[in-house]
Amino acid sequence: MQGLIAFFGQSYPFSYRGRSLVIFVLPLTLLTFIFLYLFEPFNVYVPEQRMAFVWICLIQSLAAGLAFFVTLRLVASWVNDRGWTILKEMLLLTLALFMAGLVLFLIRDFLYDNPYNWSWKYLYEEVRNTFLVGVLLIATGVSLNFSRLLRHHKASAKALQLAGGMAGKQDPIQPLYIKTLLKGDHFWLDPSGFLFARSDGNYLEIFSEKDGQAIRSIKRVTIKEFEKQVAHLPGFLRTHRCCLVNLNKVTAVRGNAQGYLLSLEAEAGPVPVARNMIPAFKAMIRP
Repeated sequence: MQGLIAFFGQSYPFSYRGRSLVIFVLPLTLLTFIFLYLFEPFNVYVPEQRMAFVWICLIQSLAAGLAFFVTLRLVASWVNDRGWTILKEMLLLTLALFMAGLVLFLIRDFLYDNPYNWSWKYLYEEVRNTFLVGVLLIATGVSLNFSRLLRHHKASAKALQLAGGMAGKQDPIQPLYIKTLLKGDHFWLDPSGFLFARSDGNYLEIFSEKDGQAIRSIKRVTIKEFEKQVAHLPGFLRTHRCCLVNLNKVTAVRGNAQGYLLSLEAEAGPVPVARNMIPAFKAMIRP
């Protein structure tokens, strides 16, 4: 039981934004159509059908795919990637399956000539059938993808550390004046002591090292604007959409399903490296 809890609590990449969302939904829609048309898993009274079976399968697949797309895209606007886990992934896909079943129920009148289309019986059937088709496929896909990503990133992170690790000790750099959204909140940043920054909307948590301890401060500035102002500093890299790190302060790298996690001096972090930022991260560290 503890092993199962630990498995569901492990980090998992949230991949439902932009092109990644389209790449997920299109094959799922196609597989759903093929499965429905070839295997005819659910008995349907043929005289009730308003059109040929192939068109019914196509419309149902497209409607379910659209429900998935809209649900995942709406959820993506408030998801915190850093806290995403296998359990949250499963719950999200469960919600998407329910929404797909609800949409299929709502279009029954278009597909079937049945006076009882708008009934609790058929709502239950459509949601149940959607879960029967989707659960096994999705659960298997999530588990296999997790194992693949975990193995790949762990091996890659180990190879990086064997190759010599991070960018090395940082030469002294003059303090940099950082402008924020509030004039009275402008501040001087000591690049040599900077560890990493983590965004929270229009606010930025800045972690710096002082006397071997990690010191946290909060400034009203977006991570995008902060990145522009420190872009010229050696070893400073945006490793995640919400994190910017000083690679000179990294002490270790370990892999997980989402990418890498960086440990820093003064026991700060861990700081994530998103999968799409791994090439830039590798390019900046010294072999």
